[in-house]
Amino acid sequence: MTSGVYAGAFTLKELQSGVYGAHREPSQVGRPLVGLDTSRKEDYLSEEEFRWVFKLTRGQFAALPENMQRNAKKQAGLCDPDDSGVE
Repeated sequence: MTSGVYAGAFTLKELQSGVYGAHREPSQVGRPLVGLDTSRKEDYLSEEEFRWVFKLTRGQFAALPENMQRNAKKQAGLCDPDDSGVE
């Protein structure tokens, strides 16, 4: 993960929209999220929100085949827009 950015740093809505939400400092609201690995957005969710979104623990999610992870991220709106799914 990018240094300084950690699990629980962003809400699902922020990760889906790519901008800071209303619960942030007024100077941050609506500004683009920076310093994220957009191919790993799920890493920035809190444990609770991760389990709510995917209905799995992080370990269970990591054990899924890549195509199933990609599909789950697409359903959650967390897929990198540049990710075509083709290696």
